[in-house]
Amino acid sequence: DFEKIDVKDFKIIKGKTRDTKHLCRRIRNSLAHARFTVDSIKFTFQDWKLDKNNITDEFEVTIDIGGFGEFLNNFFFADKSNSFGLKQ
Repeated sequence: DFEKIDVKDFKIIKGKTRDTKHLCRRIRNSLAHARFTVDSIKFTFQDWKLDKNNITDEFEVTIDIGGFGEFLNNFFFADKSNSFGLKQ
């Protein structure tokens, strides 16, 4: 249930997100294709589609390191609750 996942700390730089599930999918794509950077204060995630050697559907979000840690913690607890019927 992606609606229970808090994504308010992500700042959208490029592109649009339809909902929490879409945002999580784009972040997953960014990680899977190694299209992310980390500096001393934030993570930046990028995703795009390649259509006939042209980049389309660009997507970029940033989040500070603490916010990303909190997001991951909440995401894993939500998944654990869904998978095993546990309460947070």
